[in-house]
Amino acid sequence: MSSYCYSAKDQILFLGLTNGKLFQYKSKTLDQSSIFKKGKDPEDTPIDSPHCHKGAIRKIIYARMQEKLDVLITASADRTIKLWEPSNVKSNPCFQTIVGHEGSILDMVYIEKVNQLITSSTDRTMRIWVIDQSRQLLYYPWFVINQRIQDFTSINLTQDMDVWINCIAVQDEEKLFVHAGDSEGSILTFKASDDWRQKCEFSLGDDKKRGLHKFGLLQILDLTKKESCQFTIGYDQYVNGYGKNKERFFNYPNPNKVLFTSMCWDDEGKLLYIADELGYVYIAHVYLAERETIQKKVTKDKIKSIEVYTTATLGSILFVFTERSMQAFRIKIG
Repeated sequence: MSSYCYSAKDQILFLGLTNGKLFQYKSKTLDQSSIFKKGKDPEDTPIDSPHCHKGAIRKIIYARMQEKLDVLITASADRTIKLWEPSNVKSNPCFQTIVGHEGSILDMVYIEKVNQLITSSTDRTMRIWVIDQSRQLLYYPWFVINQRIQDFTSINLTQDMDVWINCIAVQDEEKLFVHAGDSEGSILTFKASDDWRQKCEFSLGDDKKRGLHKFGLLQILDLTKKESCQFTIGYDQYVNGYGKNKERFFNYPNPNKVLFTSMCWDDEGKLLYIADELGYVYIAHVYLAERETIQKKVTKDKIKSIEVYTTATLGSILFVFTERSMQAFRIKIG
C-alpha cells in the first residue's frame, strides 16, 4: 500500500497500492457505526477501471463537489491525477485523467473554498488546477490548469541545484496561504490575491525562504488557525515547531536516529503525535515546559502515515498506516 484516505463522516476507507490499484472499504451492515468495530471486518471493493494508474498512488483526497457529488482524487508516480466517482464502481468510475506534470507527483491538496487542486512534482513545478466554468453544466467537474509555478531557486547560489516541492499545506483563514516545503529544507509561502473569492491566484509572499532543516522537508503541519503555530518534519531526523512570530519553540530529534515519517495534531488533548520508520509513535506535550514525550512501538513495519480521529462511540482513535497494513488504536492517556 502506498496511500490512504479515511472519511470519518461516511465511514469509508480508501487505499491506494503501489501497482496503481484502488480499493474502498465500507461497513457491511447499515447498523455498524464504525468500519473499525472489533470483530466486524469491513467490506472491500476494488475501484476498477481500464484507466487505472500505472504507478504508485501517492496521495488520495475525498471531497464533496458541486454540492452533492462525492469525488475521489488520486495523484500518482505515473505523473497523472485522476478523478473518480467511488459510488459508481459497477461501471467506469474514472471520469477525468489530468496530465501535464513531467515527473512523479509528490503531494496534492484540495482547497474546497475555491475548488482548486494544487499538486507538486519532481519536474520542479507546482501546478494549480481549477474547475472549467465553461463546462459547469456538466454533471462531473472538469479541471484545467490555472497556474504553473516553477524555478524554486536554490538558497545556495554557489551551486547549481535542482529544487522541487516535497510537501504542501494550506493556511485557510480570511486570507488564503499555501506553504510549500522544498527539497532543501525551506518553506515558500504563497499568498492568494485579495479578491480570491472571485478569482483566486497565488503569488510568492514576502517571506520567500527560510532554512528550517538541514535537508528537505517531509511534512508541514499548519495549525495557524487553531494554535497559532506550525510544525515541520525534515529529512535531518528533526521535528520543529514555530510560533506566530516564526520563533522556534519546539525542536525534537529522533532518539532512534532514524527518519520521522508523519505527524498529526490531537485537538482534544492538545498533543502532537509523531511516527518514524522503525514503527514508533511519539506523543509530545509541546506546550509543557518539561516537554514530556511518550514513546511506544506499535508496529514492526515502517509507518507511512498517522492520523487521530475522534468518534462519538469509540472516542479518540489513532490510525497507523504502513506499507502492509492499516491499524486502528483506541487512545487512552493517563
